[in-house]
Amino acid sequence: MKVLLLVMSLLLGYGCAAKKLAINNADTLITYQITRHIPQDTAQKKELTQNVVSFLNESKPLAKDLLKVLKQIDLKDPKNIGTHYARLEKDYIKLATDFSSILAPALAGLGQDQQKDFFKQLKKENDKIKKGQKDRDERIADRFKHFFGSLNHPQELLLKEYKSYFIERSELRLQRRVKLQQSFEEIYLEQALVKREKLFLAVFVDYQKDGPKGNKNLEMIQALIPTLSEEQHKFFNSKKDEIAELLQYFIERSY
Repeated sequence: MKVLLLVMSLLLGYGCAAKKLAINNADTLITYQITRHIPQDTAQKKELTQNVVSFLNESKPLAKDLLKVLKQIDLKDPKNIGTHYARLEKDYIKLATDFSSILAPALAGLGQDQQKDFFKQLKKENDKIKKGQKDRDERIADRFKHFFGSLNHPQELLLKEYKSYFIERSELRLQRRVKLQQSFEEIYLEQALVKREKLFLAVFVDYQKDGPKGNKNLEMIQALIPTLSEEQHKFFNSKKDEIAELLQYFIERSY
């Protein structure tokens, strides 16, 4: 389930005013994204919306921690970049795990017809990921440009150097999704709703803990920093300030 990434992409993809509007309506947007993947009837959507609201309000302490770490990041003085990366990664895993408390009851309550629709949607998403692997290089370059504004020749060479790593991560991601789907199918053999919900929650927690080993993201970041130009530093700092402003806006917003 990549609902969190979809919502984050939505927030990162528009101007600041539009992003603030998205934060104001985050409960509606997240509920919409979930129901695009998990079929829900009216009663289920009502419960889902309440769970999303609770999740957003309870995520404020985590947002404050993210904001604190973000303000400390200085790519011109990268000696603590490993520490900052570890904290951001830890916070993301916690956020994803907390989000599972929304997905678990939503999945547990699906009837047989809804389950069929859900697995059809999963297959469609997996097929899309397979086809999307062809333009992976372009998407990685676009992600880099989003935070640094441009891509110079040494950075192009660096991305090529890590190409096999990106391919491996993409393939492992698909394998993990297929394995997760098999776990879902086994859980639906359990008839008791409460037991189902606990099983879904456990599977999601294990999924987060059992991420691909040998993560080279930090290694790549450390190799990238010396190649940054003054303009790229300025661009990154403007993006960092914008994200900090949005985090603060979210912290002050009640749902």
